[in-house]
Amino acid sequence: MMTQLADALRAEIGDSLRGVFYGDFKTREYTIAYAHEETLDQYTAEQTEQIVDDIALEQVGRARQEALFEPIGSLRFTVRYFDDGINVMAWGVEDVPTVYIGLDGDAKNVPIVLEQLRALAGADRTSEESEDDR
Repeated sequence: MMTQLADALRAEIGDSLRGVFYGDFKTREYTIAYAHEETLDQYTAEQTEQIVDDIALEQVGRARQEALFEPIGSLRFTVRYFDDGINVMAWGVEDVPTVYIGLDGDAKNVPIVLEQLRALAGADRTSEESEDDR
């Protein structure tokens, strides 16, 4: 499922995609579905661990955010814009894990990423509903 997401994003946005990582970041059980080699070279192992810690902290804070903004529903995505890059987080729901997607700084790619993530979540819900109907 996540390899298909990475392949679809690479097909649509090409080299603007820096990485697709997914899993349970709180337990450090995550997988790299795709990573641009130059991106991996930019970070030391220690920096990567700190980034994973930050994602885990955000996962913990998600419940607080949802409680604060309860009238508008569940927190699905977080987008962070930096000078030279954009990070998109899709917070795990149901059987879809938390997904971290790194992009270059081209903001036009954010809607494409969100569309793909929504499709992924929708496809997962559809397959669950089909199984429930059996």
